[in-house]
Amino acid sequence: MRRMFCLPHSFSRIDSMKQRIFYLDLLRAWAIPCVVMLHCITPILANQGFYGSTSWHLAVALNEFCRTGVPLFLMISGALLLSDERSADIGYFYKKRLPRLIFPLLVWHTVYYLAYTFNSGGSFSLRDLLAGLTNNGSAYHMWFVYSLLGIYLITPFLRRITESCSMKALGVLLLILLFPGTLRPLWNVTVGHYIYLFDPLMECYLGYFLFGYLLTRVKLTKLLRILAIVCGIGGFLMGFLASELSSTAEALRYPFNGGYELNHYLLAGAIFFLLRDLTEGREIPAFPTKLAAVLSDTAFGVYWIHVLLLELAQRYLVPDASPILLAGLHFVAVM
Repeated sequence: MRRMFCLPHSFSRIDSMKQRIFYLDLLRAWAIPCVVMLHCITPILANQGFYGSTSWHLAVALNEFCRTGVPLFLMISGALLLSDERSADIGYFYKKRLPRLIFPLLVWHTVYYLAYTFNSGGSFSLRDLLAGLTNNGSAYHMWFVYSLLGIYLITPFLRRITESCSMKALGVLLLILLFPGTLRPLWNVTVGHYIYLFDPLMECYLGYFLFGYLLTRVKLTKLLRILAIVCGIGGFLMGFLASELSSTAEALRYPFNGGYELNHYLLAGAIFFLLRDLTEGREIPAFPTKLAAVLSDTAFGVYWIHVLLLELAQRYLVPDASPILLAGLHFVAVM
């Protein structure tokens, strides 16, 4: 997976590149801690007993930033793969890209299956091992890899679309992708007049994939910089205030927590665009460049192993501390 996140500044060829794209490395270095922290604070968000506490309020705020992790991973992949002309070659793309997901998936699915089986006192079953492999894997975080596999299958076709369409046309396509999974649910929640026109035409996470590509193509202007800041703040407030105002002592509600919600698009898009705006075309010193590259290259490995480490930390690191401090301790132990 390392080399697939390396491109020349022009995005023309991936494997021939010697110079990394700094802001994409930074985004990956940001995204993986977000995923880990999200899983650390989930027990706070899910526990009714923590409602109204300082830990709960902080977790609700952190939740909005943490949920940009997966969208950013998809946006980075879209930015790189849809910019590579070789992605249009179905045979080449499948042969080169799919094994990079499938082989690690086979290994880590087996590792988690064995760990969970022997920890629970169960016995090994090849049938159960294979059944889990065809059902989103043996650990809860593996769903992302299965979704990415599906997106990879459609990437060669989407690459041909991006080649032949204008930015305006691709913007329309993005709106079509967002309507059933993002815009329609938002309308139904906020307006109260229920509508249902058609099912999602493709996997809804595909919207992030295309969104990342589009954000690498837009011109960097002062107006867009201001718009990105406004959208980022708006996305954060939209999710944070909805959770704060909807939850009660009787029931915890997070109306805009879903993976496709508009607030996640707004905040993740703002982070993506602003990091690009701050770094693209500028001379970056060698040390931060190398550090970002190292952190970026370790992200996929951390993603695979972090759930196993987190469950060990939650089992053995249980000091007498506030829930949010304990979540922070678990985060440090995993990272």
